[in-house]
Amino acid sequence: MKKNIIAIVLVFAMLAGFASCKKLENEGEWVIESKVYVTDQYGAQHDVQAVTKTDGETEYYYYNTDGNRVTVAHKDVVVSTTKVYKPAPTTLSPEQQSFFEAYTDPDAFQELIDENVTQPELDMSDGLISDDIINEVGGVELDADGKPIRGEKDKAYEEILKGDSFTADFYISSSFNGSETVVPFYTCKDGENLYIKTSMPVDGGAMEFEFLVTDKKCYIIIPAMRAYVNVPAETLGEMIPQEALEQEMASTYVKSGQVELDGKTYDVDYYDAEGQTVKYYYLDGQLKRIENTDGENTSIVQYNEIKKGADKSKFRVPSGYIDMTAMMGENFNINDLA
Repeated sequence: MKKNIIAIVLVFAMLAGFASCKKLENEGEWVIESKVYVTDQYGAQHDVQAVTKTDGETEYYYYNTDGNRVTVAHKDVVVSTTKVYKPAPTTLSPEQQSFFEAYTDPDAFQELIDENVTQPELDMSDGLISDDIINEVGGVELDADGKPIRGEKDKAYEEILKGDSFTADFYISSSFNGSETVVPFYTCKDGENLYIKTSMPVDGGAMEFEFLVTDKKCYIIIPAMRAYVNVPAETLGEMIPQEALEQEMASTYVKSGQVELDGKTYDVDYYDAEGQTVKYYYLDGQLKRIENTDGENTSIVQYNEIKKGADKSKFRVPSGYIDMTAMMGENFNINDLA
């Protein structure tokens, strides 16, 4: 999926940007370095050492592979000089220096991966629920818009998601061009503040990301790297799963049914949305799952919990994290990395 690829590429881009930034911050100087060596009869070079004897003369020598000391005639000694750039001591903070040493090695990226991550399991079904086990029912009460009435619980559910402050815990399962992923999401919203925590799948495990909108600023936070980057608002629009947060019902109601799963009876409403089949599953009048398919690609949103109110401590960048925004450039656009 594009969202997962973008997130992974962002990590590598941040690593490269950090390495580049370190080089630019150091203002060193050019110095002359000398190398003294001799070439033996077989064409091999040996670094030559020098010692001043008691009579004031300089003697040159090296040790061969057998550990024997070999004296070198003055005329055979070669002295070469090279202009070398010597960087000044780093100006990075202790936190930045620690981060740089830990993560500038590309091989260390694997250390950021949570290899013990447990693949989320959907309670009702890991895939689309077959129509064969859904029994069609009639006599469903419809509202003025011609859609089924599912009771006060469902109304409260929709009102919470459309309200100013809520917390939502859900999974999104998607199948696209043969690739299947199940990604957990934990979301808090309070007014214009928004926080989303998720675990993106990568090879061999998963990596945790947090997305934050607060004080009219947008951030992508990577806890494993103790770092964050300030991004344009439209960037989060590309990465945040709006289908789970926007409860606009599909346009055309088709029919309803019932299905029994794990001893529980769910009401199912079918809708048609421009050629796509959308099914809404309710348990005791409360929305639990949305399935969407066009016959090839599918997406499933399954809700674990929706409640009013939000943890306001989530709406701030964690202290001690490194701001990597400048390293990504003023015109950074995550879509350019995809």
